[in-house]
Amino acid sequence: MRAEGNIGINYATIAGRDVTTTNTNNNTVNNDNRNRNIRIGLGGLVAVVLLYFGIHAATGSATDVVYKAGVAGATGTVQQMQGAEQKGDASTWCFLASANDSSTCQALMGNGFTTTESQQLRDQIPQISIGSPTGSGGTYTYDLIYQGHSYAVQMVWNGKRWQLNQLQYYGGLNDGGIFTAAIEVAHGKGAFFGVPTG
Repeated sequence: MRAEGNIGINYATIAGRDVTTTNTNNNTVNNDNRNRNIRIGLGGLVAVVLLYFGIHAATGSATDVVYKAGVAGATGTVQQMQGAEQKGDASTWCFLASANDSSTCQALMGNGFTTTESQQLRDQIPQISIGSPTGSGGTYTYDLIYQGHSYAVQMVWNGKRWQLNQLQYYGGLNDGGIFTAAIEVAHGKGAFFGVPTG
């Protein structure tokens, strides 16, 4: 305890550990046994609250980036889609790709991700680099660059969050993902869940 000036304390016990005191006041003896295990001070409560929110912020969902306005949110969404597609995480991919995330998208992508062909293509996704964004405001376009070939994808802000351009979302569903599509385009082939069709 620190005081910048004179301070008086009457009939009080201040302790940071267990303490047993005997206070005499008006010829009456009072025994106080204060156990730190059952009392938490205001400072301790503040520390617990800050720790909770600090941990929550540090472990927040990666998909929260879709709600971040501006180019940082659009770029982060594309980057998270790359990771979800590489892992074959249909639920996350569908959430990131469209505000109209549906069980149909998840079932379609989930089934496609289980194929051997899709896995072989998705193993190459780390080789894809995401080019610098072009555009502004609510629309940004990114080149997915693979072996010297580029495949453009557009992110659109719907007023609340980022999502793929609607046509590219449906194209991604057909091709087993936008990064898989970039690989197929580089090889001059179309794809249906990673199965070459051309």
